[in-house]
Amino acid sequence: MNIMNRVKISLFRNVGKTILLVLLISLLGTAALGGLLAQTALVNTITILRRNIPPVVSVRLNENYIDEFGISQFLTLEQVQEVAALPYIRVYDFSLPAQPYNENWLPYRPSWQSIYGNVERGFHFVRFRGLSRPQISHIDEGLLELKEGRVFTMDEIQENFNDIAPALISYELANLNHLSVGDRFEMDVAKFELPVIIDETLSIKELHELYSGNWVAKSYSFEIIGIFEIPLNPQMSSEDVRVREEVLNSLFTPNWRTSEMWLAEGSAWIDYLSVFYEHYESLGLSFNNIETSLQLLDFSEPFWILDDILYFEAFEESASEILSENWQFQNLFATFEHIYNSVSVIRVLVYRGLWGIISATIIILNLLILLYLRERRHEIGIYLALGEKKSNIVLQLLGEVLVVGLLGFIISIGAASYLAPQITHVIFENELTREEPDWQYFTHGQVNVLRESGFGREVGIEEALAVFDVSLSITTLMVYLTGALLSIGVSMIVPIVYVLEINLKDLLSQAKVG
Repeated sequence: MNIMNRVKISLFRNVGKTILLVLLISLLGTAALGGLLAQTALVNTITILRRNIPPVVSVRLNENYIDEFGISQFLTLEQVQEVAALPYIRVYDFSLPAQPYNENWLPYRPSWQSIYGNVERGFHFVRFRGLSRPQISHIDEGLLELKEGRVFTMDEIQENFNDIAPALISYELANLNHLSVGDRFEMDVAKFELPVIIDETLSIKELHELYSGNWVAKSYSFEIIGIFEIPLNPQMSSEDVRVREEVLNSLFTPNWRTSEMWLAEGSAWIDYLSVFYEHYESLGLSFNNIETSLQLLDFSEPFWILDDILYFEAFEESASEILSENWQFQNLFATFEHIYNSVSVIRVLVYRGLWGIISATIIILNLLILLYLRERRHEIGIYLALGEKKSNIVLQLLGEVLVVGLLGFIISIGAASYLAPQITHVIFENELTREEPDWQYFTHGQVNVLRESGFGREVGIEEALAVFDVSLSITTLMVYLTGALLSIGVSMIVPIVYVLEINLKDLLSQAKVG
């Protein structure tokens, strides 16, 4: 009789014990595969979230210091560059914003059209985002796509060759204003012509009426070198659509041009307010306070792109030593930190449980097979008395265990595929919602500048749950089956040694005594 026939007869002869062993293995296998599926899903969730969140960090003035005009320290380019020299930084930039206007400009405002109807051409402010390097981080991070033309050169960023500055414009804004690559246009900044003599006897109202006509327009010229677009995601929230609309109404240009426009506008307001110098005390103001408040508005928007969002804590600690306490760090992954911590807790528990199950499986199989063999020692003695080799008996034993094990593991695959997604999803959701995350969309009442600049938005718990996929992949299945076979192999070591050390004379003497 060959070995396979003996395996079949043995399993059916002890069908009760076979079924019990299959159920036990399937139970342990279900727990092991469920843990493996959960561990894989947790790792994949973090990987997907890390890939989808731009690792961008910026700073914003502390609200308490904005309210106190006595601030004495501002963010300098040297500080921005010193922070950028930290080992966690991949690239950095800073943007000097400006908001000139064009009386014939038509903005891209679909949100306005849904409320007020068609938007007419007229006095509309346009936001310009200054650049200090040729590459545009929004494009590098995949947030914008260059549809036509090109990006800036280093010469265009560093030097002002003429009065015409290069600019990148959105496809929607260019289309509305009939502009294309190579076209030129102008933007205006208000300028106040300071009167030579100011009549100090006039009231505030009289001064305003008298000199309101002193506002004139100063024009700045631009040439379009490229057109960008933002892919429209159907799953965007209303807030995402609003931010997208703001970015599409913005233009990119070198910092030297935005700083010109910003300083011109700030100087115009200082000149205008100086007309009311004699009335400052009655208004509760001082000229120094006004100059300081304008300086506060004249801040750059620096940002640093980290190599990985997990470096933020180390980056924050190092950067805080460079910047003063006047500044607060802002990022788009505050909620990710909460999610990451929750995932880490679950992963540790699953990891420990998984190894506990594997160890228990090996130990239990060892004991059960040994007990099973001890009950069959007379059968083994008969085989040996008939001249059967011990190696063949070991092969029969391996065959029986493999058949039982494979049946149990096949059942566990189906059970784990059904139960694991439901159980782990509930555990994951409960862990995420157990504590409120440290929301940083508003930092002491201040809007996150990175979100408003179009770098994206914070990943919330809903997004984490959406990408938490506890499904059985081919890779996971192969890992599980490999681990299952190894577990069977390890659990067979002691039983095999037991069979090999059996002595036929001892078995026969025990049989006579019995």
